[in-house]
Amino acid sequence: MHMIRRLSYDSGTAKEIRLVVRISGDHLSLEGLRRALYNFLFARANNGKFILQLGVNKHGRQPRGKKIEALLDRFGLERDEGPGTGGPFAPYSVIKRLKTYADVVERLVDIGLAYRCFCCDDTWKEVDPVKKERPKLLPCLKECFTKTRSESKSMVFDGMPHVVRLRVPNRAYFYKDVVHGESSKRLPATDQLLLKPDFVPTSFFADTVDNHTLCASHYVASSSRDFLQLPIYEALQWCLPTFINIGNLRLRSGSRLLTYNNARSYVRTYSSVNELSILNFLLAGRGLRKTCDKNDRLYSIDEMIAQFDISTINDDALLINTYKLMKPERQEKLLEQQLELDEEVRLLDMFDKDFLDDMKFSDSMPKSS
Repeated sequence: MHMIRRLSYDSGTAKEIRLVVRISGDHLSLEGLRRALYNFLFARANNGKFILQLGVNKHGRQPRGKKIEALLDRFGLERDEGPGTGGPFAPYSVIKRLKTYADVVERLVDIGLAYRCFCCDDTWKEVDPVKKERPKLLPCLKECFTKTRSESKSMVFDGMPHVVRLRVPNRAYFYKDVVHGESSKRLPATDQLLLKPDFVPTSFFADTVDNHTLCASHYVASSSRDFLQLPIYEALQWCLPTFINIGNLRLRSGSRLLTYNNARSYVRTYSSVNELSILNFLLAGRGLRKTCDKNDRLYSIDEMIAQFDISTINDDALLINTYKLMKPERQEKLLEQQLELDEEVRLLDMFDKDFLDDMKFSDSMPKSS
């Protein structure tokens, strides 16, 4: 019988609301923009901090900070801390914090939750520059986890290439979810990569350490891999952030919207589309109050913040039709409706406030022909 262990987490009563989004590539994906949007809205709706951390792409390179920040500015997602903004926990860069990840790995190796694998030449497949295939990690072939600490360190000192793997126990963990309260997640027994051969952390491990070192109070999760953080938090006795599980993006066919060799997954593909159209498309009503109108209209950033309601978020996958974003007639219709609404609000604001109390304003106010 497997034990279910409870992880410690802050009650949040006196803790500053802080959310960290890590962006790893120059070309932001729709999934990445969606996560950034939810991080931003939750932070703003709760008078918290929205923090940008630059990650590392599949080629081991850091994205250009100015380009990423300009892209977020284009969508109105202003940061409180980050590489260009600065802050008390600088540097906000994975590549500049490699020693921090290495130190955490040493602790995990010491307590037996991680081990060094020296068969990486046989198990690690580099990215094919032509086919652009995702790097594949095969199982450890030589039972490297059975090596003693002294054997492992000796091989490291001899300069043998290696990766570091996490030994995930097969059991369930309790964690706190902002929508569902206290929840549990059972993780299958598996060995997951923590550090690649170039000593760069994998995405979930970088998120784990960054959430702790940047004092994140909440974490927006959209993938099952995000929950691989739980064993690390337990082993190191770190305070667990509250999870916000928004589910992942999927195409109408049900397949994942992968970034590898798929132009439809990148924001740049929709460069001709109005920014609010993209944000409203990715939000799809999840996170807005249920009393909000269901008309085909665009919500501004300020309206999204004012109407934000975390209870309307669920962890089901969001099925999307990316071709709807690329239809010019739909973009024009949505933008035209928003401009008309803004003009109505501007005109109504010119009237006396007492007169407005007797009016029942709605977004479906009839237009004069």
